Amino acid sequence: MRRLLAAVLFVCAMAMTGGYTDLRAQGTSGLTQGLNKLSCPDAGILSRLFTGICWSSMFPLRIAGFSTFHPKDGIEEPYNATKRMVCTCRGGGGQLPTVGLTVGFWTPSKLIETTRYPYCSPTLGGISLNGSNPSGAGPLGRGALGGDGALSGFRHFNMYSFPLMTMLQMMNVPGCSADNTLSLDLAEMSMFYPQWDAPESGFFLNPETAFFANPVAMLALPVSCTLASSGISQEADDMMFWAMGCWGMSYPVNGYHGNSSSVTGSSLVMARALFMMARLPWTTIAYSRVGDDAIGGTCEPVYRPMLQKSAYKVSMMFPVSESTSGIGGAPTAGAPINLTAPPVISSPSAPSMPSNGSAREIDFSTISGGRCAHRIGETSLRWGEWRTRPGTGEDQVYMLWQWVDCCVGVF
Repeated sequence: MRRLLAAVLFVCAMAMTGGYTDLRAQGTSGLTQGLNKLSCPDAGILSRLFTGICWSSMFPLRIAGFSTFHPKDGIEEPYNATKRMVCTCRGGGGQLPTVGLTVGFWTPSKLIETTRYPYCSPTLGGISLNGSNPSGAGPLGRGALGGDGALSGFRHFNMYSFPLMTMLQMMNVPGCSADNTLSLDLAEMSMFYPQWDAPESGFFLNPETAFFANPVAMLALPVSCTLASSGISQEADDMMFWAMGCWGMSYPVNGYHGNSSSVTGSSLVMARALFMMARLPWTTIAYSRVGDDAIGGTCEPVYRPMLQKSAYKVSMMFPVSESTSGIGGAPTAGAPINLTAPPVISSPSAPSMPSNGSAREIDFSTISGGRCAHRIGETSLRWGEWRTRPGTGEDQVYMLWQWVDCCVGVF
């Protein structure tokens, strides 16, 4: 009898131990998934292609040298956009010569996401591009990446081709695409370039850093900041290629931005990624479709290894789309808070105090003037310093608008 009782107790103890282990494993798995969601959130880009994009930013539309539909964001065509009415393309590569009218407009070209952790992709739903935990979390949620790069002024980037007008069959005109891509595709990522997180290597790959990463060259920053924020003299700002306006210096070309503001810091990382890609002849960023050269000869993109800042403008897509004011309605008492859901945007109105004396949310669209895009280097105080969310909104996704001059054949 004693042996039978001991056996029953042993079996019960083993069952209880196994159950505790299962519960512990489930709890650890849930904790890891929660950390991964915070470390690499889902930006919901593909589910908000219409509501998350301000389509007025594609204007002005230039036809035969005349501008129509001026943009709400106030960013006109680049200073060197073609002014010609008629264009000719001599053909080649199996294409016939073309005589037509010039057309110019802004078109979505790239998605650039800046992330705290390598391989994290908010654009693709918060997945890891190499299959590992996006946060590098170990079994108990402790960081396994090493160092403090994820918590300091450092960002990785992933760049996607995003020919949105071609994808939606809105402007499917031969020769009028920014880079001749047809769908969303991963184009570049910081993990391909060892100098991005190793400044020592970057000095050998970009020896000109010694000429521009110094206090004398930094004197151009306030000038570039003023020009980018006001839109005055685009050509002068383009000549200061080593200065990214109010965001910081182009050099050194790596992911360390040194900004206390996540919006300004991520914007600088995005701009440095563009700057680096423009130097590499195998990337599409190195080829321009702006100016008379783009609508003459073979009418193909022209190689320009120095980034022309005025040929691009930027819209934040995540964590708070620039097509909205950036302020969500406050949740009701007792209602669950869903940090991953899109914010409820209040209607634009001037800040005021209700008659009952209660506090009221400020609609920041009154500060940004309802603008949906901004220039490279423009101060974030005008367009997005408030576009952050704690926890799930510490990574950013930007959409790049690119100016395209092209020749639409008449015969």
